[in-house]
Amino acid sequence: MKKIIACITALVLWVCCGAVLFGCGGARSELLRVYVPGEYMDPDVYEQFADWYYEKTGKTIQVKETTFDSNEAMLLKIEKSKKDYDLVCPSDYMLQHMMRENLLLPIDKSVVDIEETVYADEEDEEGQPLIKETYLDITRAFDPDLTYTVPFMYGTFGIMYDYEKTGEHLDSWEYMFFRDDTALGAKYRKKLTQKESVREMYVSACIYAAREELAALSNGFADYGSTEDAPNAYNARIQRIFEDESLSTIKTAKNLLAAQKKYILKYEVDDGKFGLAGNTLSAVGGLYWSCDAGYVMGDYEDDDGNVLEGNKNLWYSIPKEGSNVYIDGFAIPKYAGNYTAANLFLQYLCTQEVAVQNSYYIGAISPVSLAYDELYQEYSTDDEFFEGTAEGWREMYLDMFFPSEETLLRCGVMKDFTENNSAINRMFADIVG
Repeated sequence: MKKIIACITALVLWVCCGAVLFGCGGARSELLRVYVPGEYMDPDVYEQFADWYYEKTGKTIQVKETTFDSNEAMLLKIEKSKKDYDLVCPSDYMLQHMMRENLLLPIDKSVVDIEETVYADEEDEEGQPLIKETYLDITRAFDPDLTYTVPFMYGTFGIMYDYEKTGEHLDSWEYMFFRDDTALGAKYRKKLTQKESVREMYVSACIYAAREELAALSNGFADYGSTEDAPNAYNARIQRIFEDESLSTIKTAKNLLAAQKKYILKYEVDDGKFGLAGNTLSAVGGLYWSCDAGYVMGDYEDDDGNVLEGNKNLWYSIPKEGSNVYIDGFAIPKYAGNYTAANLFLQYLCTQEVAVQNSYYIGAISPVSLAYDELYQEYSTDDEFFEGTAEGWREMYLDMFFPSEETLLRCGVMKDFTENNSAINRMFADIVG
């Protein structure tokens, strides 16, 4: 019995000491813990990073990936459980929230400086920032000094629809908010899906509610730049809508969404894109993120692992009134156990080759400047991919992945709701049920 007790005691001490070593250096310095959304990193990147890390430092590293389903689930692990993840990859508004709550460490800019000038080749005399300037500006909307965030992927939110079925382009929020006594009501009742996401639902209703003011600012949506300051004025107004969490605005949005509920086919989370692309969903369109739309327009793999032909009857539009441009970015949590390796991993992610590799895997476009340029060149010159598509489809597809300046000025950035966040969440729960 004494021998058994001694063995158990030794085992407990070994486990405890191992835990201490892992938390204070030792073995922990050989582990990088990454917490990301599911399927949001090419798995090969981790093994490649280990080789790159060894060549750079002469030390070994193992990357352990854990995935989360929502920004809010990720936050609980960091804020409440104080998990020692070295890197997280949430969305813009959540990054802002984590900064406010002092849950992030500054990026070591001596290792990875996203404003650093990079050059395409020896003949490139001017260069450009490591992260494309447009997306640096978007990032500054929630991280003003670019202290805590390394942008990873970007995209927009809009309407994906089957043009063969609609016979018209769904280019306005009018197609998502209508009444039975209208032509749109007669045509699209129970034919469109709504994204079951509190922020996207709330903001879409708010933009629709402000449509008359926005129409006046844009000369009836015919010209967003009729005066020198018109584009900036329009974008500023859109951004104010994204940041409006007044109780009166919440009430207006709730009324619009409650009225919308009886006209939409269903609330959709993620699988709707497959149903729409494969014609197994009795909808002609709905609200989707650009990466999901692009994913099913090209040959894609469904949830069962079947490789299917892309549906080039599908189109995607940013409603003319405006919508959302998002940035998902990496940050280092306050309780990280391997700050050094975390910064080096960020440096690695921002290399052109790796950024391109992840873009292809995820189906979104990296804001890393040299990767962005390479991807645009490949996408825009792939004549075989666009062969047989309808007039204007190529331009639509490219603007979906590489939004123009005019498209982006109609887009706002999600911000962290503060004093009335709970009221917005209650409104969402009341509507969705």
